[in-house]
Amino acid sequence: MSDERRGLPSASSMHRLSQCPGSHALITELEHQGRFLEGPEPLRDAGTRIHAYLAARISEPDPGADELARRYNLSAADRKTAEGCEELRDALIRGWGGGEGETIVEWRLWYPNRWIPKFSGQPDFVLVDLRSNRALVVDYKTGRKEQQPVADNLQLRALAVLLKANRKNLTEISGAIIEPWVNWELEQVRYNERDLEDARGDIEHIVDESIFKAERRIAGPHCQFCAARTWCQQARDYVDATYKLGVKEIAELPLGERGSKIVEHIKTARSILDQMEAAYKQVLIANPDALGEHHLHEGKLMQSVSDIAVAKERLRNVGFSDADFDECATYWVSRLREKFTLVTKQHQAQFFLLMNGLVEEKRGEGYIAKLSKKEREKRLLIK
Repeated sequence: MSDERRGLPSASSMHRLSQCPGSHALITELEHQGRFLEGPEPLRDAGTRIHAYLAARISEPDPGADELARRYNLSAADRKTAEGCEELRDALIRGWGGGEGETIVEWRLWYPNRWIPKFSGQPDFVLVDLRSNRALVVDYKTGRKEQQPVADNLQLRALAVLLKANRKNLTEISGAIIEPWVNWELEQVRYNERDLEDARGDIEHIVDESIFKAERRIAGPHCQFCAARTWCQQARDYVDATYKLGVKEIAELPLGERGSKIVEHIKTARSILDQMEAAYKQVLIANPDALGEHHLHEGKLMQSVSDIAVAKERLRNVGFSDADFDECATYWVSRLREKFTLVTKQHQAQFFLLMNGLVEEKRGEGYIAKLSKKEREKRLLIK
């Protein structure tokens, strides 16, 4: 398979490399050995489709949103995510106040370094104001997890460094993360020329460490974002340490900062184990007898009605009423809301006005999650 990154670090891996310099070398080694297996991940695959759609909406708008959505196989939920990204991006541009300029979408930038580049990055959206020598860099996040604050986000910092290296006349670069499922408050980080020079030093140091300390691997929460965590001995030791930690302290259940670290250990260990299991599934697909007593089960059969109108008509002919049919169905409000906004082009608030009194609510079992930046700040103010 061709590697568009040419085996070099990328902006998207900067946070992981800052915590584990040797992770890039391990991934590269596994790829060269043909041992690197990366199974399908629905959220990642959906993100890829959405990013391609958003880029096409700017670079080739003539086919229209509906045609592009079909081309990139966007589901209703994907379409809603994309629309949120566009709405937030356009609001960001208005607030940024740039004039006439150049738009760059999904174009890989390379950091020059004598004969070969040092690293690369592919910004989702860049707007360059040619009159004021300013630029705006936007990174879309289509998942549900909160990202690092923009001022600390190393991917965004690396993209700003790359843009400055390729457009030396720029005197100011603003960066923003758009995550419609997490936060609709638009935050920007602004780098002036001095800031950009400091950022360049930060990013170059991280990349250099990945070369000079290629054997140094450090396990931690960042392992959740490492594609090589299945094969990494340090990650496996982390899982083992988590187990021993649980056995030792399960009776006491430490609270406070110690308890928070234990929970983070558990979540990271679960991510590592999930990828290990996914890798074993790929092995069993290639060789069904590879694991002796274990085999790959074909999975639970999931059946659903593909055409509700036709199904109702056929059952109606034998005395099964529409009301009988509807009693057997669960209509998920989230899917109805998304479909409503796509069909009627109205805001979701109108949907809830129309559904007033018809929506039942109950909350599922609670789960442990990390406090958002806003919630952490609120707690500090209360203290």
